[in-house]
Amino acid sequence: MTASTLADLVSFNGKHNEANGEDNRDGTNDNASWNCGVEGPTDDPRVLALRQKQIRNFLALLMLSNGTAMLLMGDEVGRSQQGNNNPYCQDNELSWFDWSLLERHGDIHRFVKALIAHRMRRDIVIDQRHVSLNDLLAESVIEFHGVAVQEPDWSEASRSFSTTIHSLNNRFRIHLMVNAYWEALRFELPAAESKERQWQRWIDTALASTRGHQRLEFSPRGDQQPSAGGGPLAGGPVRDSRSGLSPGAFQPFTAGIPR
Repeated sequence: MTASTLADLVSFNGKHNEANGEDNRDGTNDNASWNCGVEGPTDDPRVLALRQKQIRNFLALLMLSNGTAMLLMGDEVGRSQQGNNNPYCQDNELSWFDWSLLERHGDIHRFVKALIAHRMRRDIVIDQRHVSLNDLLAESVIEFHGVAVQEPDWSEASRSFSTTIHSLNNRFRIHLMVNAYWEALRFELPAAESKERQWQRWIDTALASTRGHQRLEFSPRGDQQPSAGGGPLAGGPVRDSRSGLSPGAFQPFTAGIPR
């Protein structure tokens, strides 16, 4: 487990704990991070755009998981510790919450709020069921795929996967597609259950975020539910059985509506 913030996870390849006074010896050396081409702060718009996409990737994968999601304070607004992954002795700007980030990174904040709103629509919340995580996972219906349905690739060379998650009472399904390859890939979609439960695109992390209010909404007929400006939460009905996915992007589809 890394003590880095999510923003630092996509901004630094290694730890930068010099401010702790231990010659950068403290803290883990295994950050499991990637700086997207530049170490630390940068004004390069291409690097910044890639970092923002990676943040959306991590947040969406975390918040759409069946288990309990855990966020570090400030990850919802892009808080940075300037690469320090062990700020145990830093009672200063490195570890404080900077409230101005709510304005500077409001797009990330809105994205997280929308994902949390989805979690509150899950069957287990609507029905007010109290179950353990083990029982929840045991009851969950999860199907794994690759670019083709029912053909997951678990090899070391694999750079993509997809999965279909059914809500506990089958109010809706979510199909997640992840492309960590450096080229675009075409993913096959599972068959729609009925005309009333067609797939519609729900999130596309390859799309730039917008400053407009973003909503995640289920549609009973696959009607289009776009966000303001067509940002990463832009939705739309899906008529093709295959969907293209940009390099390094994450794209969930949804069908059905919580009742």
